Amino acid sequence: MNISVQNIWFKFLKAVILLLFINILTNCAILQGNYEQSLRLKQLIKEAQHSYYIADYSSALKKWEQSLNLARQVEDQYNIGVSLTNIGKIYLKLDKYTKSLQYYEQSLEVFENINNKYYIWFNLAEISIVYNLLNKEHEFLYYNKQALIAYRKLSNQINSDAVMRFVFFAGIVGYMLYTIKKSELEYYSGLYFNKLGMFHLNAKNYTEAFNYHKKALEIHQKLNDKYQESIDLNNIGLVHKSIGEYKEAKDFFQNSINIKKSIGLNDIWLILRDFASIEAKLGNFESAIKHYEQSIFYLEKVRNLMTEENKILFMRQKIHIYDELIDLLYLFYQEQPEKGYNHLAFKIFEHKQGRIFLEKMAKSGIRRFNIPEKVLQKQQSIIKKQSEIKIKLFEQLAVYNLQQNISSLNQQLNKLEREKTILKEYFKIEHPEYYALQYPQPVNLGNLQKKILQQDEIMLVYNVMEENTILWIIGKNQFQMFTLPVSEKTLKQDVAKLRSYLSNSSFNTKFPQASLNLYKTLLPQKLKQAIKNAEILYIIPTGPLYGLPFGSLVTSYKPKKEIKYLIEDYAISYLSSASLLKIVRDAKRTIQPPKQFLAFANPEYPLCGTKVSQKSDTFAQLRTEAYLKSTKGNCFSPLEDTAKEVKEIANLFNGNYDLYLEADASRSNIFSLNEQDKLDDYRYVMFSVHGIIPNRSNQLEQPALVLSNPLTEGYLTMADAFSLKLNADFVNLSACNTGCADNSCSENVRGEGIMGLTRAFMYAGTSRVGVTLWSVDLHSAKDLSVGLFTNLKAGKKMAQALREIKLKMIRGEASSPRYVNPYHWAAFVVYGDGQ
Repeated sequence: MNISVQNIWFKFLKAVILLLFINILTNCAILQGNYEQSLRLKQLIKEAQHSYYIADYSSALKKWEQSLNLARQVEDQYNIGVSLTNIGKIYLKLDKYTKSLQYYEQSLEVFENINNKYYIWFNLAEISIVYNLLNKEHEFLYYNKQALIAYRKLSNQINSDAVMRFVFFAGIVGYMLYTIKKSELEYYSGLYFNKLGMFHLNAKNYTEAFNYHKKALEIHQKLNDKYQESIDLNNIGLVHKSIGEYKEAKDFFQNSINIKKSIGLNDIWLILRDFASIEAKLGNFESAIKHYEQSIFYLEKVRNLMTEENKILFMRQKIHIYDELIDLLYLFYQEQPEKGYNHLAFKIFEHKQGRIFLEKMAKSGIRRFNIPEKVLQKQQSIIKKQSEIKIKLFEQLAVYNLQQNISSLNQQLNKLEREKTILKEYFKIEHPEYYALQYPQPVNLGNLQKKILQQDEIMLVYNVMEENTILWIIGKNQFQMFTLPVSEKTLKQDVAKLRSYLSNSSFNTKFPQASLNLYKTLLPQKLKQAIKNAEILYIIPTGPLYGLPFGSLVTSYKPKKEIKYLIEDYAISYLSSASLLKIVRDAKRTIQPPKQFLAFANPEYPLCGTKVSQKSDTFAQLRTEAYLKSTKGNCFSPLEDTAKEVKEIANLFNGNYDLYLEADASRSNIFSLNEQDKLDDYRYVMFSVHGIIPNRSNQLEQPALVLSNPLTEGYLTMADAFSLKLNADFVNLSACNTGCADNSCSENVRGEGIMGLTRAFMYAGTSRVGVTLWSVDLHSAKDLSVGLFTNLKAGKKMAQALREIKLKMIRGEASSPRYVNPYHWAAFVVYGDGQ
């Protein structure tokens, strides 16, 4: 080799070394801060990825938010972008499309600034998917086109860079750089082919969909990426299912399920559901039921990893899986009534309705037991160790690094699981009541009938579904299942129409017949015999029926003469699930509250026209100001008459009460009582204040009560109520819209029981909560509340006490004859134990 050639190679080698040195510095100093921050960021990312792959989206979101904050502190643009992208992915999983878009767009901007073509393409592709889900065709087509352009640029650059490196370096180092980049390109190509396949599947272009998914599968199998391979197999199964090739679809679904189970992933509920639906089409009843039950098992496993808010968001679009199984079981029940499919259908309904609430109620009850501290510490230690080992296990299963040598970690997990089982048995034997609360299960039908329901009680359980409604009638000695030919859409329209008739001049001409028609729909003539001997009806509503006060249903009427309502025949109470009745009746109170009555009323609100400030110190203040800006006059209407209302009730209790009025009716005073363990000193608690419900315009995420000084203290939210400690027989939320909003309680609520503060206050420690289904007249509300407490003081049972004051209003014997209109008395309902 001559000198000039040697010089050229020498210069090339110097350039290579320099480039490698720069790369090493860049890659090792991921952060511009210190070494500890770099390690912390790497660890956070690992933990976030692990949480995401096991479908623990709440934990993953928290970890990615932490990594985002840390990356911002040290100005690490790459990991800022990566964190933003992954937060966007989680919000997409939770069906929060607007938030998902915000994070993807922020990430896109970051990666455009640092010219990272991988993530430019990836974010554009994800944004196009979100717009497709939002049915915004113009935006979808635009971003899909931009993603294709970015993908071509990415492909061209990677191939060009790789070839140049291979030519110049002509050695192992250059080849390694080439293969790393090539594998990244192949990985992202697989993801994009997958997305294109789903687009064509949704467009019913089945040949194109199959070809793209097949390409994705080949790439991910070559990379040994088991996670993505399982997704590709599932998608190919969906193509076969869509064209009626059920046997082929089952094979692909089964392979996908096997892979996900082998690497410990929980997000297989949807594949199991698709498998089950195929078995149902093929007439394989038992297999269909088994796979639907497995789907629900994994769905609940994923849900249990989430926060309260995310559980609700996550379940919103998944509730149809329960309904599909219930509908299927009803069909099986008709064909083979002796097989007990009606019992299984009710069990599935209880899983759907009660799971989150049971868990919350369980945690509420735990504080009543004196469990040895060492035992509780051991329980927490096991949970912590399991989490740490699962993270290590995930690292062994990470993309590009799948390994089979994980038996040691699995053995450690199995050992911890055995310790957990031993501890569980200890609780079962030594602390059976604690065990029942710590490991709650939906109520067993036999137990419900034999031990929970009383002779004079009947449950009407309505499962409103997309096409029809299932009704169970349950008494101490009867259990019947029916289907009502009324869809969710029709019920939503009928309930909204009925509510609108109550408060306008069309009441006399339209309400009676509309109400009678709905009564006949929800309780047909052939079913009335089943409830004739009941004194108390427990209504378990779902969907639009949350907004319907059943007591106002007209059972018969003569035009311009007489109207008869359901409340005249039965006392009525409401439940979010049958299991709730078991929980509240099992929760025996060991200490009687020394005081009778506590009330918060007539709060001080900002005067109408008060200018909302531009700066706030807390999130609670920001939220309040955002709501006030959306109201007329930036204010809540004053509630002076509520002070008279609670004083009149207080007089029933001979001085054994405490009233917090005007400025004292504040959130801070409630928490002061709570922190001093004084909030559980009262048998009855009442909030006579405004209530507000989340909707599209007010920027609220939770229902709340509005107490004094909302601009400085914020609201008493659902989350706040969960943290309270009560020991009450009854909490009366005598406020506007504490149960529902607008003309329907169910616009954004499916499957988690009544939204609002009901669930939160029952968790805090009461067996009954009164709520209102629409904004009520303050004077009629006073008649209702005073009458109810008068009857309770006289020893009447809850449902009967409420019925009697409503009958008094119907008969025109209240303070005003106009209160005969159900607008004035029907809105107030009680959830919980009617006895």
